[in-house]
Amino acid sequence: MKKEMEGLGLSAEHIVVARDAVDLGLFQTSMTQGSAREKLKIREDELILSYIGKYHTNGLEKGIPNIIRASNQIVIKFPNATFYFVGGPLERVTKYKSIIAELGLPQKNFVFIEKRPVEEVPLFLQASDILLMPHPFHPFYAYHVSPMKLFEYMSVGKPSIATALPAIE
Repeated sequence: MKKEMEGLGLSAEHIVVARDAVDLGLFQTSMTQGSAREKLKIREDELILSYIGKYHTNGLEKGIPNIIRASNQIVIKFPNATFYFVGGPLERVTKYKSIIAELGLPQKNFVFIEKRPVEEVPLFLQASDILLMPHPFHPFYAYHVSPMKLFEYMSVGKPSIATALPAIE
């Protein structure tokens, strides 16, 4: 981004680069997956794939429809797979549920939860088996985002699947 700003004529001494970070004290917890699932009332035998964060930014989808469309292959092989979408806003859920219905997928495999306090995020991360970050290709996501979500996901050591965008790679 700094190089891009310099290319637009802004002097380097007027540009401050602020790196992203995550509070490891908040996200690295001794809580087990089992205890996190118990608190959230999630069965032990479920395969939990989670997206945690806002469903959109600046009016742009963050990939929830992409997850739903790709889920067909997972649900066929793993009927116990449940996709958790934590972060809202919930007014988008009607659209997502219509995609689920169009694909003939069981609604029970998809859970939508409104934004939760940051202190609860580690609970959902620990309860999950796989964490998802499927940002669609858009110049904003591809070149101008430094996603805190990815750092949070990495801090708990769970497998994560993210879109291969320059800003993420």
